[in-house]
Amino acid sequence: MADTDEEYENPDKAPDDPSYEGYDDDPLCLEDDPSEDPNWNSTDERMAQKKAVEAGYLFLQANGIEPTPDMCQQLSIFIEAVALYQERDKQYGPVWRKYGALSNLLRSAAKVERMIELWWKNPNDEQLHKEPLDDAYDLMNYVAFFVRNVGAGNLRGENAGVNQ
Repeated sequence: MADTDEEYENPDKAPDDPSYEGYDDDPLCLEDDPSEDPNWNSTDERMAQKKAVEAGYLFLQANGIEPTPDMCQQLSIFIEAVALYQERDKQYGPVWRKYGALSNLLRSAAKVERMIELWWKNPNDEQLHKEPLDDAYDLMNYVAFFVRNVGAGNLRGENAGVNQ
């Protein structure tokens, strides 16, 4: 792995690959240039960001997925959903297991309806669209809960204690 503060320029190649020349264009990078923030510690935070990019690249590669910029960006969106799940799990615990997969399916439908109300029916309402995308991340998590509950045979909460 690269442990220096050198710049990468080609996100299509592995960060530890000698021909990997790009870092700033990598989709797992911060959207804004953090070096413009006076509170940003360029060495520590840049190294942490590089390690996250490298870990994402290697994770995709280890799972047989070509780590293209598009795949890396997709992974970063899933990571946002998992981060929200972690936050909600601390608040509410694993309640998604209690009522099973069918409940997760209904909650997914409710999130879709809410998103349609906010986004489809109000496409020009900038104030609504400034909200965080928590509903979208919740939807992603409810679908994952559905898959996990189905895999555990927990359709209606009957197997809520099964390790999923």
